[in-house]
Amino acid sequence: MKLLQSIYSHHRLLGRRFLCASTEAYARRNYANNVSEYNTVVLSVAAQRKHYLLRDVYYDMLLDGVQPTRDVFHSLIVGTMKGSRLQDALYFKDQMKAGGSLPDVALYNFLISTCGKCNNSDQAIRVCLCV
Repeated sequence: MKLLQSIYSHHRLLGRRFLCASTEAYARRNYANNVSEYNTVVLSVAAQRKHYLLRDVYYDMLLDGVQPTRDVFHSLIVGTMKGSRLQDALYFKDQMKAGGSLPDVALYNFLISTCGKCNNSDQAIRVCLCV
């Protein structure tokens, strides 16, 4: 029981400290400021084969108030394709549509390639029918 209490109190303290972060600490922690820097981060994360971090980079971009462009979405989907992460690729496609950008032919090709890498031909057919 004491172990659980210590973990809970440690977690609670970390939460308080996080909420009280100063703007200087945030500026040191922030790794990108505009769309081109975020695109570079996405390409770097994909090149390092840390595909599971792409969604975190996307969330950080939104939290910073940076509106992703078509190039950023292409980089995100290509990164998820290389990592065989079909759900993330479909999520980014949906976010692109929700943001007002229409997917182009290259993006649908990336999605179909991702379905092929994941051995999911049924989903590839559904992507083809969405065009």
